[in-house]
Amino acid sequence: MGWKVEYSDGSSLAQYNEDGTVNTYRDIDREKLVSFSLSVFNNTYTVSLEDGRRLIYRQRVKVSPGKPDEVIYLLGWQKTVRGENIQSILFISKDEVISAGRWGQGMFSAPSFFEYE
Repeated sequence: MGWKVEYSDGSSLAQYNEDGTVNTYRDIDREKLVSFSLSVFNNTYTVSLEDGRRLIYRQRVKVSPGKPDEVIYLLGWQKTVRGENIQSILFISKDEVISAGRWGQGMFSAPSFFEYE
């Protein structure tokens, strides 16, 4: 598992470096960011961040006593268009990938989904 970003100047930053050091999410330079790739569950998902799009990336874990932890990744972008917040998010789990709009709206407003923190 890990992420990698590409910058407008042709440079890149990976979460895990060859020397064993780790870059954090906060190390990402948002001013130069043009793409973000996330490798999880044997797949890689890439978001292109052109035209003023801003990165959305979160990891949520559902912990239930006596059950394995369930992990879900939120990956996408947001942009303000004529004063309106537009979002496109992939909800990535071990078993499925769902493309949706905003967190907490539509199919993701059900209380069971909010068990993820």
